[in-house]
Amino acid sequence: MAEYISVLSKEEEKALLTDMTTIQEWLDNAIHNKARQCIDKVCKQALEDSTDTILTQIEKQEIVSLLATDGRIISTVKQLPIAIKRQIVTKARIKSATERG
Repeated sequence: MAEYISVLSKEEEKALLTDMTTIQEWLDNAIHNKARQCIDKVCKQALEDSTDTILTQIEKQEIVSLLATDGRIISTVKQLPIAIKRQIVTKARIKSATERG
C-alpha cells in the first residue's frame, strides 16, 4: 500500500479548516472517490476492448464465469462487485498517464 504526503502552509491549513472538519478525512474521501472513478474507467475500457489487448478473451470469460457462478446479471460496470473490479484492474494491460504522454 502506497502512502503519500502533502505539505500545507499554516495559512492553507487554517483556510481549509474553515470548510472541512479534518483535512485528512477530506483527502481520504477525495482520493478514494477518484480511485473508484478510475477503477470503473479501467473496467469499462477492459470489457469494451474488442482487440483483447487490455484483457484477453480468456480473462474476460473468467470474469463472466465468476459472475455466473454467483448468479449475477450485470448490465453496467458500476454494478460489478468490487472484488471483480479489482481482479480486472490487476490483470488489465493498461498504460499510465505518463506512459500515454
